[in-house]
Formats: sequence, structure tokens, C-alpha cells
Amino acid sequence: LFEAGNEAPDLKLSPAARQLARALVGLRGPEAVALVSDSTPAAALPPGRYRMGGLDAEIRAEGYATTGESLAGSVVTLLDCVRAAVRLAGIPLATALRMASATPAAVLGLAGKKGSLVAGADADLLVLGPALELEAVYRMGVQVRAAAGRSGR
Repeated sequence: LFEAGNEAPDLKLSPAARQLARALVGLRGPEAVALVSDSTPAAALPPGRYRMGGLDAEIRAEGYATTGESLAGSVVTLLDCVRAAVRLAGIPLATALRMASATPAAVLGLAGKKGSLVAGADADLLVLGPALELEAVYRMGVQVRAAAGRSGR
């Protein structure tokens, strides 16, 4: 429901798609609906021309990349998908976060290692601000990225 071509950082969903997303999550529950991204290595780059996988690609503001007339992939991040679920579809934040973490981990058989913050898990996480802006990234419990203008925690 929230994949490339629908939106990038400024995604759009039709009223019918918003209603469908809420109904699907309401009927099946967040444990049966996963948010995923099929983004390319160009994810989160601003619109412009880049070299990707040996090809000249153009990142479009709509959330996808092209090589000439061909689609080269998505540039929508998983965080963009979470934001769209919350802001556009009206899915509660806790539900959207579960759909982007615990649910995919369970589907892949990685529950207990990925998708949750429990003893023995890998502690891969994002720290988000009040407007769902990225503040920090942790991998294996170690901060690997701080938002611009922020020092490590």
C-alpha cells in the first residue's frame, strides 16, 4: 500500500487507499500486515542524477528512480512508509512501528533477534523525534549516525 511511485518523503494516498489500509490492519491486525520497502541504494537521496549499479539514474521527487524510460527502483525508505501509514492512513504510531519491525522479523524467523528491544536482541533501532524525524541510528546497540547538528548520545 505504501510503496515506490506512491510517495517519497512527500507521499500521497487516495482516500480509497487510506481506507483500505486502515481496514486491512483493523481486520488482520499488525501481526499480519508488514510495512516493507524495496528501496534501492539511492534511498533518501534528493531528486537529481546519480550513478547506480553502473547505470545513470534520475531520482524523481515522487519516490522512484529511472534510467532513461525504465524504472530503476524505489527511493522510499522504511521510515517513509511508517510516516505514510501514520500521517496518511491514520494508523496509530505504535501499530505502524510494529508493522515495520516485529512483524517482518517474525515473518523472516528472526523474532527475538530483530524487531524488538529485548535482552539478547541485536538492538538495531532508530531514534525518532516528535515529528517522526530521524534523530539517531543504532546498530547492535552502537550509535552509527546522529541527525545533522546532533552529537552522539
